[in-house]
Amino acid sequence: MKLFVTLLFIPNLVWADGVRAVEAFFAELETLQGGFQQQVRDGSGQMIEESFGTIQIQRPGKFHWQTSQPFVQVVVGDGDRIWIYDPDLEQVTVRRQDGALGNTPATLLTHEGALQQQFSLHPLDRVGHLSWVELTPKQGEGGFEQLLVAMDGEQLRIIQVEDSLG
Repeated sequence: MKLFVTLLFIPNLVWADGVRAVEAFFAELETLQGGFQQQVRDGSGQMIEESFGTIQIQRPGKFHWQTSQPFVQVVVGDGDRIWIYDPDLEQVTVRRQDGALGNTPATLLTHEGALQQQFSLHPLDRVGHLSWVELTPKQGEGGFEQLLVAMDGEQLRIIQVEDSLG
């Protein structure tokens, strides 16, 4: 019976570790850089758009997001303003950063502050070596329903956004 009780609590410990890893990662995040693959899927799960690029972030509020495929676009934030450069159109659009980001998934990466202030965190099942955590916004005006974050130990591997369209 003792073995059964011990095994019963192991999943809860693993799940709690996933939430703690997400909280620790975003609490300690100062800079981040890497490549990304962005896929947009329709309601049935079919991919309708795919893009690739690079991202660099320095908290608070500074970032450089460059899409290289299928077309080039550069988005730069300096903490006050965002510049969106579209080389094909030879056009730059400038916006205030606080109004442009609002309560969007980008705030997760660019703004400091406790995750629990903006999101409810719920552990999900572990898949292979990835610990998945669901982040649900406490205020529903960000245009998305939830974020799914996958951690590999202390390393962020995947951020998946589900918007109000599915």
